[in-house]
Amino acid sequence: MCICCTKVIQFNGMLSLRTDLCLKSIHMFPKSSFLGGAILFFCLVVLCNSETSAQTITSQQSTNFMLETYNIRGRAFVNKDAVNVEGTPLLNTEWGKGEVRFKNGGIVKDIELKFNLERNELYFNKNDELFLFNDPVISFSIKYNHLGKSYQKLFRNGFPLNGRLGSETFYEIIADGDKWQFVNFNYAFLSNANSYGGSSAKQVFTPGDEFYIFDRASDKMFRTKKSVAGIIESLPSVKEQVTKICTEKKLKLRNNEEVILLFQALNQ
Repeated sequence: MCICCTKVIQFNGMLSLRTDLCLKSIHMFPKSSFLGGAILFFCLVVLCNSETSAQTITSQQSTNFMLETYNIRGRAFVNKDAVNVEGTPLLNTEWGKGEVRFKNGGIVKDIELKFNLERNELYFNKNDELFLFNDPVISFSIKYNHLGKSYQKLFRNGFPLNGRLGSETFYEIIADGDKWQFVNFNYAFLSNANSYGGSSAKQVFTPGDEFYIFDRASDKMFRTKKSVAGIIESLPSVKEQVTKICTEKKLKLRNNEEVILLFQALNQ
């Protein structure tokens, strides 16, 4: 009996998908053999326990995401000439520790993660390879290092349809709240690299940000900028409040900490 799971293969910084057999060559005893059935059951239990021993899993339902087949929608990202690509589509090139929450209520803690900005996909570490979760993920937090600095971010989906961005799209939650949330759609895209004196066949991954305000009352997403003027333009109904708060607290919204302070006051 063989059980499959989908793995993501990394080749020269590029990502593609391959389906491998996780559990191989399990000898099947005759159905009439009680001993054979007991041995098979014991082997499966041992294998399942070994897969999940590194993480803490809590769920009201069975969360066997590491042992079931995950049907990927769309086409795997494959670059025909990976040698001519610079950069990475990953938020974090090194594994970061985090917590994952699933739609079925399951929670996985202390698990190694990577997030693909180009595909908006979350991967977990299995034998130092990239794997997709089987169960739908609704949110995850991740702590990672980049260029000597430590970062901790929270991502969540389930927001209303927003142009090309669907309800399964993960947004970084910069400022949470019961009335308004300030979120960021982190992405990466391939563009042609500029070369001096002529065209270049080389491509480079370029990161980008799109900031939105989620209005819970109207259940709508409003495109905005990380500035006082941008937020006032997106939320004209609270112009006076935003102006007053920013004046009293001397906020210029130059960083996420100041954005959090503003939305904490707005959501009171």
